[in-house]
Amino acid sequence: MYTAKKIAAEGFQGFLPARAVWERFGVTAMTLYRWQSDEKLAFPRPIYIGRFRYWKLDDLRTWEASRPNVGTPVGAARPRALAEVE
Repeated sequence: MYTAKKIAAEGFQGFLPARAVWERFGVTAMTLYRWQSDEKLAFPRPIYIGRFRYWKLDDLRTWEASRPNVGTPVGAARPRALAEVE
């Protein structure tokens, strides 16, 4: 079981707070709530410490890998075009 002391001892390495998850996927708090509520989507469950939510980074990566690749999400940053170096 994860506790605030255990996560603090690990320095939060391997865990993302809710805001970081929103930014990672380019979604809002409401979208994240909907993903958690949708059983078919199988979005990873967070760890609650008080009223704060944290996700294991490994769980998020596994979930990302299981999703179909349909291209860049709307609003996501696009990589800059690389200039040819001669």
